[in-house]
Amino acid sequence: MVATEGDNADAGAETRVSRVPRRGARVAFLLAALMVVGAVYFLFVPLGAPTQGGGLWRCGTVLKGPQDAFGSTICGGVRDLNLARAVGLAAAAAVTAIGGLAIFGFDRSIQLRARRDEDAEDF
Repeated sequence: MVATEGDNADAGAETRVSRVPRRGARVAFLLAALMVVGAVYFLFVPLGAPTQGGGLWRCGTVLKGPQDAFGSTICGGVRDLNLARAVGLAAAAAVTAIGGLAIFGFDRSIQLRARRDEDAEDF
């Protein structure tokens, strides 16, 4: 049974305040979660840089790039670009989640529940 703040509470009932994000905040959280998935994707996707011969130099991932100086020289720009994308998406996710919560907020309700007998045994 859910009651609003203006209702009189039953003498034999306990109350509990419930805070639930509003619909707009939940949508913002969903969008933020999708952005986090995109950021993780850009961190772990295999990278490649085109060479002059038309081939593709394998650059590893943003987190684990090539170990030699030659590979680092070729793949530096590609790794930096995907790192910037990942950081940008993570920052956008944080702004979206915090902004959605700030704009839409929470719904607050008081829930009534029957008072428990203190002498009753718990199983």
